[in-house]
Amino acid sequence: MPTVDRVLSSSPASSVFSAPSRANTYETSSGSSSSTVPGPGALSGKAIKALGRVTIRGIDRLVMTRQLSVIAHYFPLPDEKAVCMKHAEEMYADALEFSRQGLYREHINRRALRLLLGQIGMGETQYLVRALSRWDRLELRLFVAEILIQLAPLWNPCLSKVLSSPLLSAYSSRFKSDDVSLCPLLLFISKLIRTKASVCRAVLDVGLLDVLMLVRSLNNLNTTVILSAVVSPGASPDRKRLLSVSNAVLHDILAYPELRSVVQNHPICSTWVMPRVRASAEIVPLTSRERTLLLTSEQDIPDDESNLYLVLDLPRVAALPPIPEVTAEALIHSLAFSVEFDQSFRVFLVRSQYEEKVALFDNMFQHMVNHSSSPAPFSTPSSEDTLRTRYRLLFFLHLIKAVAWSPSNRAALLDAGVIDFLVHIVRREVPESYFAILGVDQEARYSGAYYANDHVIIEKERGLGLLLNGPLAKTSRLVGLISAAFEALFPGDISPAAV
Repeated sequence: MPTVDRVLSSSPASSVFSAPSRANTYETSSGSSSSTVPGPGALSGKAIKALGRVTIRGIDRLVMTRQLSVIAHYFPLPDEKAVCMKHAEEMYADALEFSRQGLYREHINRRALRLLLGQIGMGETQYLVRALSRWDRLELRLFVAEILIQLAPLWNPCLSKVLSSPLLSAYSSRFKSDDVSLCPLLLFISKLIRTKASVCRAVLDVGLLDVLMLVRSLNNLNTTVILSAVVSPGASPDRKRLLSVSNAVLHDILAYPELRSVVQNHPICSTWVMPRVRASAEIVPLTSRERTLLLTSEQDIPDDESNLYLVLDLPRVAALPPIPEVTAEALIHSLAFSVEFDQSFRVFLVRSQYEEKVALFDNMFQHMVNHSSSPAPFSTPSSEDTLRTRYRLLFFLHLIKAVAWSPSNRAALLDAGVIDFLVHIVRREVPESYFAILGVDQEARYSGAYYANDHVIIEKERGLGLLLNGPLAKTSRLVGLISAAFEALFPGDISPAAV
């Protein structure tokens, strides 16, 4: 039997399956989890090792029922609670294992799927996405296809007449009362896509683009009523949210350059054409960009920030050049005022060679130094260009902090000259009155910052240290962002005498 042979060949070499001991692990263990890597076949492999080379169908039903009951005891499981549990990932891996079609009795499959659908419905999917990202493409396709079938009446009501979806209630009973029924599913798919390109490919293989086309058509998501909601009191907030989340999923797919052709060659590309209602350089609240910038597979689009994703001209965005071919000016402008390059930029940072990142950051710093000067003393402070220039600078400082999530990115930023850039911004943008307030004379203004043993040291009692660690870091947005950038670049490594 091919399926069983595949399971047997991937069975782990350690950790024998035992329902009571496994249950005790979930409930009482304070040690480390099993050394076995969770994934398809892991649990069944333990069962085979314990009971011999027999088909999975022959495993004692009571053993599996007991094990699944232990898992069900903890579900529904909020992500913030799972973080505090030592064996959350193992439980998700086992629940997913029991959900595999054809390997377990139907009532075992259905119960496991019910638990997982409940997690998707309530939007608590961080650990589920993490576990699924370890699965191979075939297993992942089967799982996503099953989820779409069980929830078919939500994305195509016509299918409810020909398909039985007995587990739909497990999903619908969990989502927030004020949310659109399809949004938790699409947000789950969005996070799953962001894990890696192979996962995205598996999701596309089961017809996600067809589903999105149906959702758009059946919900009339291309109406001008939705796009002009600000001036039209008749616009539906539910459809606005659904349109924004659908657009976000498409942005996630387009983040992978090798998969853009899949979208471009699909009918969805020619039908998902929408006007650009928002001006290309409209200033949005900086906090909105901070909350949506470079979202990872463990983050949802904040409900109150979904308007940033409201407009998507799919043919144009699908034809955008890859990040290395985008000019520094265009990239910074797009990141500051829209979400078109957000996920593409994140994917570039995750997958690119170190030298490529250094080159990109260097170009961005040079552009900001040459084109983000403060307005002339007699310029109109309220002019639109002045506001955009100031906004771009503040956003770019936050971008430095956001990008410095990994050692590789931090090292690339340093090699590209980020410290010189930040000191330059202090010299050019921080008013002299700030230093006067701190009692710092002109000669000592930029002293107190230097390298030692590959770390930056900012002395508290001198120049920059007084500025970045003083009260102005909390009361001035500019100084606060500069200080936050330094802290992000050297997490825990800045001199003890500094922060």
